[in-house]
Amino acid sequence: MKTDQILARSSRYAFFAAALLTGAGLVATMAADRPGQLAAGTWYDLAVTKQALAVCVGLACMVALSRTTFDRLFSLALPFMALILIALILVWVPGVKAPIEGFHRRIGIGPVTIQPGEFAKLALILMLAVLCTKGAKGREITTHTVGWCLGMITLLAVLIEREPDLGTALVILAIGLSMLYTAGAPIRTMAIYSISVTFAVLLITGFGALFGHSYRIHRITAFLNPEADIDGTGFQIVQGLISVSIGGLFGRGYGNGDGRDYLPAPNTDYVLANMIEQGGLLTLLVVAALIGLIVRHAYLVVQHSTDRFARLVAAGVGAMLLWQSLINLGVITSSIPCTGVPMPFISFGTSSLVVTLIAVGIILRPATPSPRRNALPRPSEAIG
Repeated sequence: MKTDQILARSSRYAFFAAALLTGAGLVATMAADRPGQLAAGTWYDLAVTKQALAVCVGLACMVALSRTTFDRLFSLALPFMALILIALILVWVPGVKAPIEGFHRRIGIGPVTIQPGEFAKLALILMLAVLCTKGAKGREITTHTVGWCLGMITLLAVLIEREPDLGTALVILAIGLSMLYTAGAPIRTMAIYSISVTFAVLLITGFGALFGHSYRIHRITAFLNPEADIDGTGFQIVQGLISVSIGGLFGRGYGNGDGRDYLPAPNTDYVLANMIEQGGLLTLLVVAALIGLIVRHAYLVVQHSTDRFARLVAAGVGAMLLWQSLINLGVITSSIPCTGVPMPFISFGTSSLVVTLIAVGIILRPATPSPRRNALPRPSEAIG
């Protein structure tokens, strides 16, 4: 079977996987509602209503982007990044900012709130793809280009970390390094940068009280010994582990779990734990398989597309989905300290869902090399 045919088939699988995961996210959001919530609030205040509206917007954008040429995306990358940088500053501006519990992560436009940090992931993917395409030298990129890319990654990560949103900042770093590796950046340069960033994160966390974010220290201590304060800092970790452990293979049944009553974030950060309790380990395997289909499609585009820009965009989208899924799974199983990273498609969050669907839509359309961009040699017609 020819490469173009396999990419087209993989694209269809990825589309249906995204649609199924989006539907599962709606069901999970409704299943996380506590008894009486539906009767207590008006319909437009419910999480499931907001998520359903985000589904409509996201799916429409996904279909539209799947029909948009990569030339247009190439030209829109810079103005989109400029817009996101402005939005990341506006989260601190009175009259525009929409802080929640002291966190400056959103801006308000009438009744609608938007989280610029989520859109920053997509802006970074497009911008790095442009920079690495322009700065390509054979199958690698120049040192000058690597410097510009690392500067862009650092700028976004710092702005988002100050909101504060360390989880999204770490995802930004992971996406950026994954794309640079795909683009052919020197391993030594990325290793030095990674070590420097790790040191900086540890330094910021260690002096969390001085920065006004002492909760990060509490998360580290709770991760090391959650049983020491079950009713305090360790509560979220312990409840998450309980929900995951009692789900078994097939779960306790839709709407029958206790996690929605005890988990602090049953429809966002810990939505997967709530799903496992109600649907069992089988639910986790299905979710992982569907996300795997989309990541696999991104991998096929990276491996076999002759358009450098398309390859790098696919690498960024695949990295975003993969790293977010792994981090979220690590949090609910207490494999890593708690941090607020949503499970793609599943967690409640309108900005996150719209961005995820847009990102998938971009890589659904097979790309042909543009004369304006740096093309790669034609790969083998057959995929082994």
